[in-house]
Amino acid sequence: MKYLIAERDDLERKGLRWLITSHQLPYSEMIEVREPERCIQHIQKKQPDVIVLELDMFTDDQLHFLENYFSQHDARLIAHTGRKTFDSAYRALKLCAGALFVKPFDTDEWIKTLRQLIRRTRKPSSEYWGTTDEWSDTSWIYHLLFGLPIDQDEMKNMTKHLPFERPPTTVVVLDVDEESRTSINPKELLDTVREHLAEYRPLVVYVERKIVLLFDLHSIAKDATVTNLEQIMLRFCRKVKTEYRFSLTAGIGNSYDHPKYLHQSYLEATQALDRRFYFGGNQVFSDRHPFILYRIDPFLSPEERDELLHYLEQTDRQGIKDWLYRLFGTFPDPSDRFPSPDDMRIKLTSVMANLRRFMLKKEYLTGAENQYRNVLERILNGEVLADIVQQLLYFCYQLCDLVEKRERTYQSLLVQQLIQYIQEHYAEPITLKDASRLIDRNPYYISHLFKQETGWTFSDYIQKTRVERAKGLLKTPRLKIHDIARQVGFEDPAYFSKVFKKWVQQTPREWKSKNSTSSAKSS
Repeated sequence: MKYLIAERDDLERKGLRWLITSHQLPYSEMIEVREPERCIQHIQKKQPDVIVLELDMFTDDQLHFLENYFSQHDARLIAHTGRKTFDSAYRALKLCAGALFVKPFDTDEWIKTLRQLIRRTRKPSSEYWGTTDEWSDTSWIYHLLFGLPIDQDEMKNMTKHLPFERPPTTVVVLDVDEESRTSINPKELLDTVREHLAEYRPLVVYVERKIVLLFDLHSIAKDATVTNLEQIMLRFCRKVKTEYRFSLTAGIGNSYDHPKYLHQSYLEATQALDRRFYFGGNQVFSDRHPFILYRIDPFLSPEERDELLHYLEQTDRQGIKDWLYRLFGTFPDPSDRFPSPDDMRIKLTSVMANLRRFMLKKEYLTGAENQYRNVLERILNGEVLADIVQQLLYFCYQLCDLVEKRERTYQSLLVQQLIQYIQEHYAEPITLKDASRLIDRNPYYISHLFKQETGWTFSDYIQKTRVERAKGLLKTPRLKIHDIARQVGFEDPAYFSKVFKKWVQQTPREWKSKNSTSSAKSS
């Protein structure tokens, strides 16, 4: 059933939509417009079953067009106006409106009127009724599904035209899996359900964005080729996946002897879908299969929190992976039980809260804000735990990459500072402690960092720098070797000669004789 809501006020339109959906009135499409021209276009193109329009938004010519249209087409119309005048009432009458409401109006009365309009019109509605197009009033179905009171005589009257020997007593809930939700066309899906399940004659209604199928198992057992409902739905889901690339998951409730228990079967079918959180989509889950849930502490313990932050600080990817899989990947437990999916989602948000604190400590990580929000949205709305954890793990890896990139840049700056210090003070005694005081870091950290960045140990680099400076001085004939040793930071000329030979494979005297300015001229 298609609805068209034509109201200029955004809040009015949203409020009307909420009224319709919150009272479980069936609909396949709900169109909302604020311009009269678009309203007329949609009426002509979509031919909605129920139209709610604000009279005051239309010109006289537009209203005249609508009068002609409604005189030739069957539609249920509710008119709204802000003017309590005879003219408004006259316009509503000429449009053949089922009711006229003056704003502000009583919402309970409005819903009651809408229900009456739907019931008075016995228009076939293939949008919702699979193989049972003879009947379009589904309000009694919603009463049964949601456990609302219903008169037994009224129900018998409502169901006497259905192709069953008795009212349906088993519920199947079909839900489109996340991977197909953006590409699937609802009408195409409903047509597919009608086509492939026609043999089993289900009643088809749309509830809370899911397709609900109601079966009479007695009729299936008597007439159908396959009589096991679970096998029927499994074959259907696989066929749809293969032929149409739609991924569907089905939950099946238990069968009861009386339709008053349809509410219980609906709850069981809906709860059966919760198994998708652990087992993935494109499957059929039955309430008959054991699925025991238990409550957990939905927040990280101090130990778990400290462990996560440690792995993040160390950019220990394997540690993060093992930690996540230990918390969210070891199910079922030895008793074949599963934590409540709601508790698991809360615990995942607790992880995200600690990631947020880590990001705020390092301001350069705020660049990952959009990715953080995407992961958080997936935690709140994602269907399969394994996919959620995988996306969370990749986000942690991304944070590690950003930290390492920033740390490498920062570490390079520290090493450059140390190198500059060595080049300016090589003639003086230099120790790791001096360097640690210079950049306010632990001597062991400096030693490891320097070797990692340059390939040299801190002491080797000092020696290398002193030897290079010494080679420049040795080219000057008038300088004595022991004077050169002191000028480059060696108090002991013998130790200077030993270090020089280690780096140059020649003694200072040998190197001087071959490379001094005077020897170069004589040659």
